[in-house]
Amino acid sequence: MEKENKHNKDLGFQVPQDFFKNFEEDMMTQWNLEDKLGKETGFEVPDGYFETLEEQLLPVVDDKVRQLPKKSNVTTFLYPVLAIAAMLAIVLTLNSGNESVDIASVDTSVLEDYLIEESFLYDDATVDILFADNDILDNISLTESVDTDVLYDYLEDEMDLNEIITE
Repeated sequence: MEKENKHNKDLGFQVPQDFFKNFEEDMMTQWNLEDKLGKETGFEVPDGYFETLEEQLLPVVDDKVRQLPKKSNVTTFLYPVLAIAAMLAIVLTLNSGNESVDIASVDTSVLEDYLIEESFLYDDATVDILFADNDILDNISLTESVDTDVLYDYLEDEMDLNEIITE
């Protein structure tokens, strides 16, 4: 703790020089203005205005009792039910896109058509990716080059696409 300047008289607040010099004169001027002008707000109500107000308003006001149309119990019950049903319909339609598809549930003919149309097996990069982790290809050495069109024709004639998919 700081022991020096423990009881410092300087609080850090300063008033501008000559601030209170004209203070008394300014205060007297303000009081003199209030005496001359008065403390009234300028709003006046004529004498007896509130005493005759009721007599002036009663002839204008209609004494008829009006019945408001009542809401039927069906509409008061139906609106919340319809709102809840609409909310459920929105929630169910928004969540329907999150279903996962299992490969077993897909029809084989649809899968065949997709593979043929997309030329999935005709792309060399895709075949390289599929067999990248396979050690069998490392041990095979081909001495002759095989024409890919001849190979695809052979596979179409000899093998069923269902066998390829299940393997």
